[in-house]
Amino acid sequence: MNATQSKSPTDSAESLRAALVTETRIAEALAQRSRTVLDTVDRLVRCALADAADIPEARRRLETLTRSLRAGLAAGETAEAGDLRRLAESTLAGFDFGPGPRIAFEGESVALAPEARRLVALTLFDLASRSVRFGALADPMGRASLDWRAAPGGGLLLTWREFGAVGDAGRMRRGAGGPLLELLGQRFGGPLRLRVVPGGLVAELLLPAADILLLGAPPRSALVAVADVAAALTIAGLLHARGVGEVVIARSPNAGADPCKAEGFDLLVTDAEALANAAAGPTPAILVRPADTPASHWAGPVLRLPACAKGLADAMAAALDQGRARPD
Repeated sequence: MNATQSKSPTDSAESLRAALVTETRIAEALAQRSRTVLDTVDRLVRCALADAADIPEARRRLETLTRSLRAGLAAGETAEAGDLRRLAESTLAGFDFGPGPRIAFEGESVALAPEARRLVALTLFDLASRSVRFGALADPMGRASLDWRAAPGGGLLLTWREFGAVGDAGRMRRGAGGPLLELLGQRFGGPLRLRVVPGGLVAELLLPAADILLLGAPPRSALVAVADVAAALTIAGLLHARGVGEVVIARSPNAGADPCKAEGFDLLVTDAEALANAAAGPTPAILVRPADTPASHWAGPVLRLPACAKGLADAMAAALDQGRARPD
């Protein structure tokens, strides 16, 4: 059978079954999170109002808390890829309440695939909600940190650490995760690893390499020189979502025909193979091609139309890796 042919009906049925099981597990984890929300909110409200000077300040603190929790609950629900740091900050904002930051973040820029993004958000909310009730965040002086780094065997290792927990920190571990642990084990091949230490809880989650769309700082700027205006706009939006700060769209196919036009940009996305080849020295380039159209002599990464988040992320990672591999 040709490798380009579609999956057999049996393979498609198995893929559908696995997807349905995953969605069921996610629904169970969301239901568990909902059951803990009231206890979590009660604890956070007590913390927010503990030293409020007057009614207006108390009202302001409650409004801030409400906005943060709303953002945290919604952070992982969209079926989109996204930046890990922004996801973590949004998910945990409601728990980082006090006179100064209580949750520290450390790690380079990482773009997560959509399903991984949802599961990471669920995991972080579960850990923080337990911490604010039983762990370090239950004490005004307690602190927590979230860091992530490339794992030696590939993928990404996320580590949640607590500092300054008082009382029985072991309650953090008992019953932690529930259906979420089963979901993580099924989806990632291993559960959330939990350890109780003198300062609180340490939790580790290993995300496989397939869920990491981009690891490292995204390009600061990109030039999109694509004849199809709709495709160019879609690509520009996907680049912005990947963290590219400045995206310039060539006004016409000829606007990007001069190789000098690519100078000064950190990334070039174009359907003009001559421009891609000319820019491939100083500027990492991605060649845009319709689906099933060969890229002829182009040896670099190819983005197939219609453009999608994963396709662009894979092509961008390949282009940047090639750029870093070139001698100065």
